[in-house]
Amino acid sequence: MLTVEQIKAILRDQLRAFNQNQPVSDQTVFNTILSDSDGFTPSTSSKRLFKALVRFALANNGHTDVSWPSNWIDMTVADLAAKL
Repeated sequence: MLTVEQIKAILRDQLRAFNQNQPVSDQTVFNTILSDSDGFTPSTSSKRLFKALVRFALANNGHTDVSWPSNWIDMTVADLAAKL
């Protein structure tokens, strides 16, 4: 099981991959970088791709897969990490 700090690091690292133009911190709100309407189809949006990559990274590091809050896109990195 990962610690909250380790989860924050994974979230920040994955979020940086979607946005290299501005800094990412624990206070970054996901909706300032990710969108559900920026892909060729809804399934290729940055929002869905980010979530899939994070779930993979968490599982790959032995973390239990849990349900994400429905409003996670409006949360900060720190807030979501505490929920996961």
